[in-house]
Amino acid sequence: MIKDTEKIKKLYSVLQPTIFIVMYIMYFTSYLGRKSLCVGFNGSAGARAMLDLPDNMYAILGMIYYAAYMCGKFFGGILADRSNIRVTLPLSIFISSIFSAGIAIAGYLHQTSILVSTESIALFMYLTWGIAAFIQSLTFPMCAKALVYWYSNKNRAYVWACFSTSAEIGSACSLLLAGFLLQYYSWESVFIIPALLGGSVSILGFLTIRDKPSTLGLPDVETYAGNKSYEEIEVNESDEDSRTYWQIFVSDILKNKNLWILSLTYICVYILRVGTFDWIPKMFMESGNSSPLMASLPIVILSICGILGTLSISFVSEKIFKGKRAPAIFCYFLITTLCLIIFRLIFPFEGKAVISISEPFNTILVFTLMAFSGIGIYGPQMMVGGIAAIETGSKKVSSAISGITGSIGYVGSIISSFFGVFSHQYGYKFLNNIWILSGIIGIFLMISIWNTKTCKDYSRS
Repeated sequence: MIKDTEKIKKLYSVLQPTIFIVMYIMYFTSYLGRKSLCVGFNGSAGARAMLDLPDNMYAILGMIYYAAYMCGKFFGGILADRSNIRVTLPLSIFISSIFSAGIAIAGYLHQTSILVSTESIALFMYLTWGIAAFIQSLTFPMCAKALVYWYSNKNRAYVWACFSTSAEIGSACSLLLAGFLLQYYSWESVFIIPALLGGSVSILGFLTIRDKPSTLGLPDVETYAGNKSYEEIEVNESDEDSRTYWQIFVSDILKNKNLWILSLTYICVYILRVGTFDWIPKMFMESGNSSPLMASLPIVILSICGILGTLSISFVSEKIFKGKRAPAIFCYFLITTLCLIIFRLIFPFEGKAVISISEPFNTILVFTLMAFSGIGIYGPQMMVGGIAAIETGSKKVSSAISGITGSIGYVGSIISSFFGVFSHQYGYKFLNNIWILSGIIGIFLMISIWNTKTCKDYSRS
């Protein structure tokens, strides 16, 4: 281990911001491809209309994507704990970028008469989109590992919150880019351009990312931050906790009651997050007769304002509720649920709203509701599956905790897409009712652990 304190300080001062920035760019870019489907597949100029695909195929693609993502995130957490993320993180983004272009490639293969029937086109899309989802799911647990090993528990919550904004900004930019490309170019470009960008940044990641401090001979981050003295640690990280990986896994994951309640809550979070993101643009394009760019705007606002939720919930939890996570998450769920109830009343489902409001006040109110919904959704998105979950267990299983909670959360995504299959029969207000119910369930789950302070001495590994 390096003993020169000046050299240690210099290396940390360079590597911490560099790794954070590059991971931010990589995760941001990955969202450009994974969120392009809700615009590029729908509307009169989207893949479904251009290739004359079935109406329910969008929902089926969603279920396949989220099921594959859920499986991958579970295994990705365990893989990240055992792998060198300098290699595995860029590689996963590179491979997923190739397969995420499969929707567009199916269109090109149809034009060249390689894929002729609707069934062959659908099968190709299902396969490539599912593989892309599985590989993409590996990225977040690896990012979680890097944040845990490169940032101390003194500032990890705030660093995690800042990093999580890459998802919100990536989602917003994905919709803007997809709407622009669909409106002015072609639906194929909606999938090809993000794939090219993802492949490019993966090369940057390989050149700059480093696995963890010990691989460079540096002391762990808690020692560097002053949370532990040099005498309290050994170079070999396995000596920090005498328990085996399986013993930690059983005690800190399988028998962790708070972790499983948070995981169930994460299902509700994802029903809200994925439901609004995947279906509101489609609702506006079909019910509101909006252009691709205008139909994207409500969710762009939701995503951008989600940054406020991501950044603020740590402050609310730490300063207002003295480190308790559940009360803070409860407040954000309540905000989202109230906004969705109002949206249910003013949006012209089936051509007519329950409460009619004249323009431009109706549009202003819709955008305001989207803004507060973004705050209310993305706050718990960061807190439940991020810092609140990993704080309940050992640092040595942090990636596994992130992967498991994330995979369980994606059950909510599958549920959202499953109900989307019935939207053609029951209408979009049926989906809005599902979102409201999810918010109410999330509220009661947080009440059940209201007085639990999930934050523990996380410097223990």
